[in-house]
Amino acid sequence: MLAPRLLALLLATSCAGTQPRAAPAAVTPAAATFTWHEWTADSFATAARERRILLINVAASWCHWCHVMDHETYADPTVAALLRDHFLPIRVDSDARPDLAERYADWGWPATAVLTSDAIPVLELRGYQDPAEFAALLRSLIADQQKGDLRGRKPAPAPVARDTDLVALRKTAEAQLDRLYDPAQSGWGRKQKYPLAALDELALLRSRVFGETVWQERALTTLGNELRLIDPVWGGMYQYSVGGVWDQPHFEKIGAI
Repeated sequence: MLAPRLLALLLATSCAGTQPRAAPAAVTPAAATFTWHEWTADSFATAARERRILLINVAASWCHWCHVMDHETYADPTVAALLRDHFLPIRVDSDARPDLAERYADWGWPATAVLTSDAIPVLELRGYQDPAEFAALLRSLIADQQKGDLRGRKPAPAPVARDTDLVALRKTAEAQLDRLYDPAQSGWGRKQKYPLAALDELALLRSRVFGETVWQERALTTLGNELRLIDPVWGGMYQYSVGGVWDQPHFEKIGAI
């Protein structure tokens, strides 16, 4: 059977792809040099009058990465100076404003939205933003506004590759497993057909997280065939099927206490 450590690695790294990097050590935030405004008509009027780019931060008091971004990104002197001089930053409490929470739910929390000074949406960002990368984005937005090019939708910047060694290790492990997939009968392995829940889950994750849609079909086909290992008389599931097919169960059941 496949090594448990290999399965654990694949599941862990697949899930990790959708999460922020590991929580950094606690830091003491520097004194903020800009002011958060509220979502009010006056704030939007000020942005329009002063031609300030609107930056919306939707956060929650219970959101860990919201606090990390406060401590690391918004407390960064470069970021703070750019926001002070060129932006009108608005902070929204997602719990206090469910209407705005619903609007930005696809990008939170924290969610970051950028709008032109006359409130035309430009782009949205999901989750924690690295200080250096965030400062670079702010500079590019300022430059676009000064050239008159900040008029509407822009693509969000591509995320910077991180943990490349771990990604390479995951791809190597996936390639090993892919060679064991049986396209004729479905499932992994040839001589014995095991109901391997971890690999079913991995296939669904690859479809959902990485957009490899073929794996959803393979996972569902495999799950359907695994149902053939259920004992129709006494219940439970046989350990595996022999002969490289799903309908020749080995009459042994593995139970746990």
